[in-house]
Amino acid sequence: MHRTFNMGTGMILAVSSEHAEPIAAWLEERMLGTRIIGHVNDQGHKVTHALEGVEFSHY
Repeated sequence: MHRTFNMGTGMILAVSSEHAEPIAAWLEERMLGTRIIGHVNDQGHKVTHALEGVEFSHY
């Protein structure tokens, strides 16, 4: 299900880390519920959620 449907996540943006906070602040002024949900790194083929300990590695 999570591969096919967004499961409640309305929109996702991928931006450079130095721009993430200013973009999130700009969006929060216009849309309630804006948050940073993760980051990109070079530690293998997995998605690590912003919440510590949450990761997805079986896609």
